[in-house]
Amino acid sequence: MQLAPVALGTVSPGVTAYGTVSPDTDHLFALSVPRDVVVTSVSVRVGQAVQRGDVVATVATAPSVTSAWRQARAAVAFAERDLAQNRRLFGEHLATNSQVAAAEKAVADARAQLDAQIRTGADRATQTVAATAPGIVTDVKATAGQPVPANSAIASVAASDRLIVSVGLEPEDAVHVAPGTAISFHSPQNEAIGFTGRIVSVDRLTDQKTRLVNAVANVPPVAAANLVIGMVLEGRLELPPRNGLVVPYSALMNDSGGPYVFVVKQDTAHRRAVQVALTTDKQALISHGLNRGEAVVVSGNAELNDGTAVRVR
Repeated sequence: MQLAPVALGTVSPGVTAYGTVSPDTDHLFALSVPRDVVVTSVSVRVGQAVQRGDVVATVATAPSVTSAWRQARAAVAFAERDLAQNRRLFGEHLATNSQVAAAEKAVADARAQLDAQIRTGADRATQTVAATAPGIVTDVKATAGQPVPANSAIASVAASDRLIVSVGLEPEDAVHVAPGTAISFHSPQNEAIGFTGRIVSVDRLTDQKTRLVNAVANVPPVAAANLVIGMVLEGRLELPPRNGLVVPYSALMNDSGGPYVFVVKQDTAHRRAVQVALTTDKQALISHGLNRGEAVVVSGNAELNDGTAVRVR
């Protein structure tokens, strides 16, 4: 049987947590068209890698948009003819300055309307929608033949070098994790995959399904090349060190009454209930139940009962 003293010390707890590789929503690009269209074909699937300029879909301008563009073009032609007539009449002293000014404003307004239509691409019968940056297709929202309203996403592409890891933390650990904390990741399936990121944010509520607190860690761009969205990684982070009364982890025992230790006084083992603040694989920080300088059993304690006489080696 071996004893160890209860002493003041520092415990630096490490936490193991699992996370899933996800796209960084700050670098997620929704591909859309600024006018009503009808999708004629889709060239990608979810999970496909694309390069800048790769065709994602082909669309045709909706008939209602084409009709509005033609009306705007006709309105410009009519306003220009009316202005020309007013200027001719003005030269013959048959129209006033105000009439010419009104006609000029009508032309300007009609041209503005037509320009706005052209900026949306209303003058184009068809258009290809292309990836704006290298990435991974994370969502395809439209199928061939489907009408899509203006500015609605047809597909989404996540930048392949801008990933995050969504990590689940135990609630008691999450309150001690601050943004900026380093976290080391590795793949349980591939020892060659490993990197260190930093915690970006920590939620302050538990997930109703997992009962864990969600945190987000960044992924260095150089490490992103070896990762796949949806991959599960194991992470390890160090919590801030805490000071207090420390005993070896082997001193702790547990049963239905909770954690306890055996304290030896005058060659007799006395069972003592304790409150444990935190543990590592080697130490336990005790918040209540022990005093500095007391001796606790760290070997052979499984054979003891309260009041057992002991011989210390």
